[in-house]
Amino acid sequence: MTNELKRIYEREGKTPRYFDDEVPCELFRGQHPDEYKAQQFLLQPHPGYTRTNQQTGQTVTRLADVKVVERNGEQFVLGCRCTSGEYRGLSTFDKPVSWFKPSWFNFSIAAGTKLPPGLAVTKDGYNRMRNATHYTIAPKDDMPLGLFLQTLKVLADQARFIGK
Repeated sequence: MTNELKRIYEREGKTPRYFDDEVPCELFRGQHPDEYKAQQFLLQPHPGYTRTNQQTGQTVTRLADVKVVERNGEQFVLGCRCTSGEYRGLSTFDKPVSWFKPSWFNFSIAAGTKLPPGLAVTKDGYNRMRNATHYTIAPKDDMPLGLFLQTLKVLADQARFIGK
């Protein structure tokens, strides 16, 4: 693994917002009930979607968590190469995810949990509407999609179910 993502944070003076050894604080991730019932593992990257809001008729787009490209017939996740923007990784927060419908499930990853090689956590900023700070679990470098999923599973297996 390279230190390119870390160097990007250093160049932008954001080193205190970059963590690649352990989880900096308790992090929370919400999971949709359908994903929970299907026993989809917690840190499965969201593939994104485009749909029409039935009430307003507006098109709603939710971008994928990470950018996946094909190289020589194999799918690769692109490593995070910025301190803000899209396709950076998986969203987590420093408070339980309570702003989605009450049917969503919450999981937490304890502060101090060792991060698997290839992953970093970035502190992105405070979200006033959510009254919580957003963190991203980011791929440090390009890697095969299968390896990225295995790496996330190592971290997800350490998450604790805390309920709705």
